[in-house]
Amino acid sequence: MVLADWYRLLSQDPEEDEVQRFLELHPSMVPGGSGDIGPGGHHGSDMGAVFRRPKLIGSGRTFEPDFMWVTRSSGLITPILIEIEKPSKRWFKKDERPTSNFTDARDQLNDWRSWFARGGNQSLFRDTFLCFGDKYHDRPLEPQYVLIYGRELEFKRGGGHTNPTSFDTSEINSGGWTRCS
Repeated sequence: MVLADWYRLLSQDPEEDEVQRFLELHPSMVPGGSGDIGPGGHHGSDMGAVFRRPKLIGSGRTFEPDFMWVTRSSGLITPILIEIEKPSKRWFKKDERPTSNFTDARDQLNDWRSWFARGGNQSLFRDTFLCFGDKYHDRPLEPQYVLIYGRELEFKRGGGHTNPTSFDTSEINSGGWTRCS
């Protein structure tokens, strides 16, 4: 039933906030909670919880991803930060170059990466979001960044990309980019 509701929502060209609300009601559809993204997370999400619009406050600017899971494995803690965009946003212009909307969305992930690289921010992150107590405090953080953007249709013949077979979509999924179907 949830998948039917999801496809019905997508067929209505929803705004980003409508997609956000749907995923908040159905957090199992938010990628990353089962440890399926990145190098770690084999133990899944801490307490089975997803953060909704967590604030990354620290040195530099403050950021607010749409969702965040914190997963762990025996050797790593893996925050998975997720940005969602309106599903109808286009990846490419007619000349096959990325649209400014896509570039702006991708840059948000780069901003988060820079935030984690700033001195002291990883420690602040640990103090704010890690619910493991001191037991795992010495494990390295290896954040992963996920962008949910656009439609798979754009990568099929007649979908907008003039040569969809020239674009390797496996790079998208392995690099943290996700398309809405």
